[in-house]
Amino acid sequence: MAHDTVNPLYRFGPAHVSGAFGSPLSWLQVATLLSGLYGAYRVFASTGIGGMLLAIGVVLVTYATVFVPVRGREPIEWLPLVVFSIVRRILGADRRRSRAPLAGFTGSSRDPQGAGQPPALDVPPDLRHVEILEAMFDRHQVGIIKDRAARTYAVVLKVRVGAFGLLSSADQQRRIDAWSGLLTNLCREGTPISRVQWIERTIPTDPDELVRYHLTSRDQSIPRNEDVVASYESLINDSTAATQDHELFLVVQISVRRAKQIIKRLAPEQDEGACLLLQQELQTIADALIVCDIEPLGVLKPRTLAKHIRLAYDPFQRRALDRLGAIDPERDGVSAVNAWPLAMRTRWDSYRTDGAVHATYWVAEWPRRDVPAAFLLPLLLQANMQRSIAVVMEPLEISKALSKVEAAIVGDQTSEHVRRSKGFATTARRAKRSTDLLTRESELASGFGEFRYCGYVTVSASSPEELEQACAAMENRALQSRLQLRRMNGMQDIAFTHTLPIARGLSGPGGAR
Repeated sequence: MAHDTVNPLYRFGPAHVSGAFGSPLSWLQVATLLSGLYGAYRVFASTGIGGMLLAIGVVLVTYATVFVPVRGREPIEWLPLVVFSIVRRILGADRRRSRAPLAGFTGSSRDPQGAGQPPALDVPPDLRHVEILEAMFDRHQVGIIKDRAARTYAVVLKVRVGAFGLLSSADQQRRIDAWSGLLTNLCREGTPISRVQWIERTIPTDPDELVRYHLTSRDQSIPRNEDVVASYESLINDSTAATQDHELFLVVQISVRRAKQIIKRLAPEQDEGACLLLQQELQTIADALIVCDIEPLGVLKPRTLAKHIRLAYDPFQRRALDRLGAIDPERDGVSAVNAWPLAMRTRWDSYRTDGAVHATYWVAEWPRRDVPAAFLLPLLLQANMQRSIAVVMEPLEISKALSKVEAAIVGDQTSEHVRRSKGFATTARRAKRSTDLLTRESELASGFGEFRYCGYVTVSASSPEELEQACAAMENRALQSRLQLRRMNGMQDIAFTHTLPIARGLSGPGGAR
C-alpha cells in the first residue's frame, strides 16, 4: 500500500495471482480448456461434418465453464467447493455435537463435595491442534494460544483507540506514521513474529451495566418517582436492546520455525521458552502502541480468552456470562473446555453454532482508488449488527521481500519485452502492476516493511432471516468503504475461524492457515 505524503491519501495495489505459464488462468482452467478442445476435436474427427454442431457445442460449454462468472466465480472454480460440500454432507461431517457434556467430571471419594476435574477438551475438527495454555507475564496469568500442528504461539492484547475520525489530518498522519514504524520493526531481519492480527467486533451490550451505573451514580436526593428519573430509566430500558459494545484486539503470534534457536536459549522447554519470547515481543509492541496513541488494556487471561472465543461462536450469551462473573469474580470468564460450541452445522452459505448463525466474507478487493486514512469508518462504526472484522498480516523480512520484488520486476520486464516483440499491446492493468512493483521496490529500499495480509468479516445473528438482513446491511457498508466482499460459500466453518483471535487466514510457511 502506497501513500501520498502531501495529501494523506492511500492506494492499494491490485492483487497479483500467479497462474499457469504466467497467465491469469489457473492450472485447472488451462486443463479444462485443453480437455474441452481435445473433446471437440475427437467429436469432429469421429463424426465428420455432421458432428460439427456438437463439436461447437462442446467448445461453447467449455468456454462458459472457464470464463463465464457465476456470482463472482467461474463455474470451474465452484466445482471443487461443490464436490467438497457434497462429500461432507454424505459423510455427516457438516454437523457435529460436542462430546464434552457426556464425558463427565473426575473427582475423588475423599472430597465428594469438590468440583472435580473438568471433562476432556473437545474442539471443532478444524481447531483440533489448538489449545489454550497458561503462562505468567510479570506475575500476571495470561492465556497463550498454541497450535501444535503449525508450531506457533499467540497472545491476545485488548486495546482501545480514541476517536480517529475526529482528529485533524495532521494528527491522523502522526498516528499512522507511528503505526508504520511499529509495523516496520516487525519486519526486521530474524523476526520471530509470524502473524499479527487485529480484530474489531461488536457484541450485545450488557443491559445491566447501564442500570447498575444509574443506581450507584445517580443523585440520591431525587426520588425515583420523579418524572426525570422515570424518563431516564425508560430510556435505558429502550436503548439496551439495540446498544452494542465495540471491542478491539491485537493478536501477536510467533513461530517456532522462525525462532527455534532463540527459544532454546531462553528455556529448555519449548512452551516455556516460547512464552518468554512472546513476553519480550509483546512488551516492545505495547510500548510502541502507546506512541501510536493506542492504549493497551491488558493481555487476556486464560478464562477471559476462552470467554471471548465462546462469545465469537455465540455472542448472545454475553449477558449470562457477565452475570456469572459478577456473582463469583473467581469464575469470571469460562474454562478452556467451555470455549467451544456444543453443536454446529455447516451449510453452503452459513454456519450455525449453538444459539447463533454466522456468515463469513473475504475482502476480495481493497480500494482501487485513493482513499483517506479513515476509509473504513462506515464499516467499523456505522454497521448496526453483530459482526467481527479481522485482518491478519504476515511480516516479511525486508531483505527477502526486496529480493522477491526485484525478481518480480525482472520477470515483468522480460514478459513485457516478449509481448511487445510479438505485437501484443500493454493493457492498463499490466502497466499499473509494473508501476506498483517499482513503487514497492522504492519503499523497501527506503526501509519500509512489507506484509502479506487478508481481511475477513463475520456477520452473526440469532436466526437465518435476521442473518440475511444483517448481511445485506454489511455489504452496503462495505461498498461505502470501497471494499469488495465475497461470501465464502462452501467453506463457512473454516472461514469462521479466520475471525477468531488465533491469527489464522493465511497459508504458507509462517504457520497459520
